[in-house]
Order: sequence, then C-alpha cells, then structure tokens
Amino acid sequence: MKRIELLAALLIVFASACTPRQIVTPLPTPLPESTAASTWEGLPIFPGAVEVKDNGIGYHYTISDTDILTVQRFYKDEAPAVGWELLQIADVCGADIGKAWLLLFTKGKTIAQVDIFTRDNTAHVVLHFD
Repeated sequence: MKRIELLAALLIVFASACTPRQIVTPLPTPLPESTAASTWEGLPIFPGAVEVKDNGIGYHYTISDTDILTVQRFYKDEAPAVGWELLQIADVCGADIGKAWLLLFTKGKTIAQVDIFTRDNTAHVVLHFD
C-alpha cells in the first residue's frame, strides 16, 4: 500500500509540474522624454534641448533640426547677456565628431567650456568647467 501512496504522491508532483501556469512578465516602463532646463550652473541652454544622461562630466544635451553654427551663435550672444565673457572660439574637428566648435567663457574666476558638435546628424552640446 505504501508503494501505491508513493506513486500517487509522485504522480501529483509530476502533474502539478506539467500544469501550464500563466507567467506574468512586467512590461518596461517607458521613460518620459527629458527636456533640458533653461540654464545649467548659470549657462544658458539652447531652446528645445533634450538632456542626455551619459555619466560624463558636465551637462550634455542634444538639439534636433538645428545646425551647430546656429548653436555657436546662440552661445556667442546669450552667454554674455547673463554675465559670461567670451574668451575664445575654436573651430575644431575630430575623427568621431566631424566639424565642431569649442567656446571658452569666464565669469569671475570660473572658466566654462562649451563643446558643440554633430553626431548621427544631431547637434550635441556639452557644458563643463575647467
């Protein structure tokens, strides 16, 4: 009799293991598009910018449908309007980024660097302090 009880118990275990179960996989929650602030550490941000989370130094954002010369002119005009003095504009290029602009500003003892470049047909701006 014990043998039958053991077989019955094993049959129940195997039957429950083969019973289909509903597996619920949570759907990923889409992240809302993060728009950039209007300023960062006192530096203006180009209107319509979208912040990039890349764990880099400074503040990185992108602008769609805008060429980098327009962004360069924005900083040349807007940064002095909020107290930053333009020190230098450099027309640079790199293997990964193509044409780019580097602008240096000063305010008191602080030097700010604005890197403007294009990657994947999108204008990128990185703001940081030296």
